[in-house]
Amino acid sequence: MLRLIAYLLLLLAGPSAAMMAAWLTDMGPQVVIQNQSSGALQYNYCSNNTVELNFPSNSPLELNTNPAPKPGTSVAGVGWFDAVTTWACLWYQDNANRLVYARYGCNLTTSEFDLHESEVLTESPVAFPAGISLHNETGLTAELLGAEEGIRVYFHDKDSFIHELSFQNPTGWRYGGYVSSQPATGLSLTSSVSGEGEITIVSPKGSDSFDVFINQGDAPGVWQSALSLQEEDVLPTWPGNTTSVALAVDAESKRSLFYIGTDSLLHQITSSSGDPTTWTLEPQQPESVWPRAYTRSADLVLASLRGTDSTRLYYQNSVDEWSEVHFDGENWVSATKIRHATLPSESATPAIVPEPETKGNTSEDRELDNESDNESDNESDNESGLSASKKAAIGASVSIVAVVLLSAGAIVLCRHRRARQKGRGRGSRRTFRSPVFPHVRPYSEFGTLTWDEENPEEPKQGRKRAWSC
Repeated sequence: MLRLIAYLLLLLAGPSAAMMAAWLTDMGPQVVIQNQSSGALQYNYCSNNTVELNFPSNSPLELNTNPAPKPGTSVAGVGWFDAVTTWACLWYQDNANRLVYARYGCNLTTSEFDLHESEVLTESPVAFPAGISLHNETGLTAELLGAEEGIRVYFHDKDSFIHELSFQNPTGWRYGGYVSSQPATGLSLTSSVSGEGEITIVSPKGSDSFDVFINQGDAPGVWQSALSLQEEDVLPTWPGNTTSVALAVDAESKRSLFYIGTDSLLHQITSSSGDPTTWTLEPQQPESVWPRAYTRSADLVLASLRGTDSTRLYYQNSVDEWSEVHFDGENWVSATKIRHATLPSESATPAIVPEPETKGNTSEDRELDNESDNESDNESDNESGLSASKKAAIGASVSIVAVVLLSAGAIVLCRHRRARQKGRGRGSRRTFRSPVFPHVRPYSEFGTLTWDEENPEEPKQGRKRAWSC
């Protein structure tokens, strides 16, 4: 009951936007979630080297944040793989409602993010010139455009107008101008970028529509806007000024908007690249594929690779369980459940739910268990009739066999690895390709990385200081 009351109080507080962020790199999906008990930003291992989301099983990983995020802050993030490690850029509000930017690098030894840089952007006169403010409950969304184009971040000012921040080297952070000509009625933002660099931003507007803003990519600061949807048959169960919206753009530049409806179910509507005002409701998927959300206001975020059809969605469907919903480019596949508690409970809630209690947790229980085990061992010894010397001999024999088998396995594995390395050839690594996402070209501080045929082990710098956030 206390857990339910605490959660209802959080709903009444009305968070303005998603308190989580997600993105994909060659090392797999990355998700950052704010724990609603501690306020810390927690995340999964940053060097998964797999497409599976992997949270630590014993204790939460928490980002080093300075200054710390305020409770209920909107969170935006982007990341990339530079052929050596993964990097992440994150934006959030602190307790003084300032906009904070932080850059992290993945420590491949610990699989944890190390803080490399932190900056309060609202204190920069270049990023926030005179007259440009930040809403205390702003929505946040960010897009990584590429090595040359840099990064864009979108936010609300105190009057709810949407603005752009731009980052490129060597200029750094700069104010990018207005996106909207009218104030938003809600403070939720979601965005996506097509393979051609076209940026789309969606902001819910009232009980039956939302605003769409489009930048063609070749004209910075120039935005087209459209008010989309007013038909009940296209937006059934639309929850109005929701925080639970996520946008994707596929390889053919078709937009998909996902939202969690008043029925707590996931819904999808799509539009063609040429007409952002006409949307079509897509068929509902079974709950094994699109599980029911915990509430209709459950946070929803999306991770996808630019210019591809692969999409992953994340949202909460219980106090300590999240769903990863995956479209593999052709079909929706069964959802994956992730155990990760972020909501308050009756006591101080750990971010990872502990294993169910078993007997043997107290000293008395352990003594009883030991006595029971000893009695069982004695009974089995009497029944088998084996003496202590015979059992010792058997144990020694088993140990010797195990050592021999392990040694043989190690020799076979080493020979296999040497054979693979010899078979690669020195001319076969012209451009790095990940085994997980082979179509993605790695970024770095110096642009796109390539390899020389004469020296394939050393990356060649495409150009000096393309960018690094």
